[in-house]
Amino acid sequence: MRRVLGFAAVSLLALAVSVPTALAAPGSGDAARGGGRIHIDFVRYDPAGPDNGSNAHVNKEIVQITNGTNRRRNLAGWTVRDSDGHRYRFPRTSVGRHKTVTLHTGNGRDHGLQRYWDQGFYVWNNDGDRATLRDRDGRVKDSCNWGDGSGSTGC
Repeated sequence: MRRVLGFAAVSLLALAVSVPTALAAPGSGDAARGGGRIHIDFVRYDPAGPDNGSNAHVNKEIVQITNGTNRRRNLAGWTVRDSDGHRYRFPRTSVGRHKTVTLHTGNGRDHGLQRYWDQGFYVWNNDGDRATLRDRDGRVKDSCNWGDGSGSTGC
């Protein structure tokens, strides 16, 4: 009986390891995917439901940035930009190792690892756009492109 259970446990472990990260929930990406760097992990550019422009719906547009390094990092002065020139500059934002900060497009009050861009309307184009992450010196650290798709993308 132990041999059968052992085989079943190994088979389940192999199955779990082989599941693609694209099926993972937003913000749960493997930090190794970012290559030990700070990177854009996920973008939801077209939230489900009608584009009614309400703050609640605009805040469902998100960009998630993951600290894939082995130390806490401060993103103060880092920016996220779209192709049309909208720019968000991070205030003092301490992100622990292998943790993710979520940037919501709409209005809100920053707390924990939730940041708010305070835009009055949608930023990300549903038919294609590019999110670009730059450090405080303006160097591009990562970017994520998409076309007309499902409404979200892992980067």
